[in-house]
This record gives sequence, C-alpha cells and structure tokens, in this order.
Amino acid sequence: LNIKNEKMNFQHVIHDSMSSLQRKASLKGIKLIPNVKVDKSLLVMINDPIRIRQILQYLVSTMIKILTENSAVILTIMAMGGKNNGKYLHVELKEESPRNRGEFTFEMAQTMNEILTNKESMVSTEGSGLGLHLSNSLCKLIGRRLKFQAKEDEPLSFSFQIRRNNRRQDT
Repeated sequence: LNIKNEKMNFQHVIHDSMSSLQRKASLKGIKLIPNVKVDKSLLVMINDPIRIRQILQYLVSTMIKILTENSAVILTIMAMGGKNNGKYLHVELKEESPRNRGEFTFEMAQTMNEILTNKESMVSTEGSGLGLHLSNSLCKLIGRRLKFQAKEDEPLSFSFQIRRNNRRQDT
C-alpha cells in the first residue's frame, strides 16, 4: 500500500466522500448527515487524503447497503481527549436508528468482527469482506484500527482514529 502524506483539509475529504455517495443514498431514501464537532483548525492535518477518502467511501457504502429506506447515516468527527488531545481525530459512522436494518443479521455482524480481529486476514473466496479488510489495514496506516459495533437494540457503528500528523510511509 502506498501512503502519500500531505497537508490536507479533512473537511474537504468528508465533503467529497459524502457527496460522491449522496445519489446512491437518496435513491434508497437514506440521508447522509455530517456532524463535525471540532474546531476547523484541527481539520487541517498531514495525512493521506486519498486513503482516508477510500475508507470513508467504503464504510458509507456499506452502511447504505445494510440500511433500509427512511434511514440516516451520521458521520461524526470529534477531537480525542486526554493525552491524545489534538493528535487524533475520532471518526464514527453510525446509523440513526436500529430499526432500519433490512436483511442485516447478527451472523453478518459476527463475520464483520472476525474480519476486523483476525490476524491471519482471512477473507472469503467470494470477495465478501475484502473491502472491510482493506479499510482496516488502511486505518492502521493512517491512525488506529477500525472498529465495528452491532448490538440488537443499538445503532450499528464503524469507528476509527486518524493521526493528525501522520509520519507513516509506504508499506
């Protein structure tokens, strides 16, 4: 994987990622809602905008597949607190309500979690899970591991952290 760290504005990456999937979401009756909760100065960073865009587009697209019409995907960006304040941004994609999941099952959720936690990187031969596996690998390069949460009466969510000043190079 090639990582090209450059000065970037994360707000532009969010806008590009969300707007490219807006039509797909609206055809299914799903709203995409950005919720940026950080000072705009924290959104200017050194990282790889192409890789971050790939992660966001894959995760938003996955949420669109899972959810049924009249749903919403909320993209929340927050600064990390404590000793990491300002070093990382926390990114979370979450469904607005757990009632609109369509045919999504908890067996699917278990498979998704296995893909994210499996150190041997097993992906099915049908290709399912490949995008999730690649997104997880990219998350590790630009910040921290991708997490997925699915509980019966709680919203589904993906989350990861982005290093604001990434020093990682090609791997």
